[in-house]
Amino acid sequence: MKRLLALILLTATAAFGQGGRLTQDPWVSNRLGNPAAGVTVSVCAPLATTAASLASTIATFTMASNPVTAGFKSGMNLQIAGFTGGDTFFNAGILANGFLTGGVPIILVTATQVIAGPIAHADGTAGTNGTLLQMGNSTTSCAGLSALYSDSLLSVTTPNPLTTDGLGNYGTYIAPGIYYTQWYGSGITTTMRPMAVACVPLNSANCGALLGTANNWTALQNFSVGFTVTAGTATFAIAPTPTTASSAPLGSPLLPWSGVDFGQAANQYTQLTSLATVARGVAIPDATGTVSLVVVEYCGATSGAGQPCAKTVQTLPIIIWGDVLLNGAVSQSITTLPFTDALYSCTGSDLTTPTTGIVSFTTYASASVTILETSGTNADHLRYVCVGH
Repeated sequence: MKRLLALILLTATAAFGQGGRLTQDPWVSNRLGNPAAGVTVSVCAPLATTAASLASTIATFTMASNPVTAGFKSGMNLQIAGFTGGDTFFNAGILANGFLTGGVPIILVTATQVIAGPIAHADGTAGTNGTLLQMGNSTTSCAGLSALYSDSLLSVTTPNPLTTDGLGNYGTYIAPGIYYTQWYGSGITTTMRPMAVACVPLNSANCGALLGTANNWTALQNFSVGFTVTAGTATFAIAPTPTTASSAPLGSPLLPWSGVDFGQAANQYTQLTSLATVARGVAIPDATGTVSLVVVEYCGATSGAGQPCAKTVQTLPIIIWGDVLLNGAVSQSITTLPFTDALYSCTGSDLTTPTTGIVSFTTYASASVTILETSGTNADHLRYVCVGH
């Protein structure tokens, strides 16, 4: 005798559809290989659990949706899958060549739970979740039953299970995904096989990120190699958008980054990062024209008649200035400077009339420098400015 001939043809629909076409080619056949009219066809997907426990070999699965309306029936066999770690003892059943072997019989089905057993293992409560898939018999469908539609936009539902026509053919639309189709009824052997419906163009509801159209990200996305904009202007918005004036510090839920890079290439960008230990602010002047960042460069140390500047950009440059009243002293030590090393430079001038004093600096250290004046008086008023990092 011949078993059920089951060849699945999945075809994409029109360019703007959201569902895939599920059909049978050439037909559902009976044991003699002839077209089988009136065969029942059910289309299912595993139903997710939210909790599971085992007591005296009997498993209780709490389901994410109603297992009764999903088609689960007592007496049918389950394929249990997806439990991980120390919960893998729940997993059972192998679907191969259209038949489920080693499954777990269903004892009872309620609106929230499926009770099945026996499972030979010590009592326990699962810390992970899995899925349940039911294989039926000649009069009972698979479960959980999936939503079927009459159009590619998935706007009009149709019954599940459905029935083959007089030539053994059937067709329906369904959202892209992995499913299991069971053929059953009089004159054929009940079989269940996995099948897949691929994404179709512009299916934003079921297919995740799409090219050439807007995407609505509802979960955390990890772009390990960054963004590339090949043409035009890229606009990124952070949601939720504040309804009133507010700030979003780096690392906050609204801006969960440690830094932001702006630029055209990997070696041509400006990086904004935050190492502040308290709130800091950068004020943009209220003026016309382009606002530029000050660049401080170190020319290096050379000798001889010429000195080409090395032009080494100093990160986080610091500029300080201040006034010194000598008050009888010939020099003054300026302490608690903010520099990280002694590689900074100071210059100064005599503000006292007549301005005969010559201001110089000695004993550079990271936190202090000495300012002194010659050819002036020890009562002069001096001013200085220092640049470093």
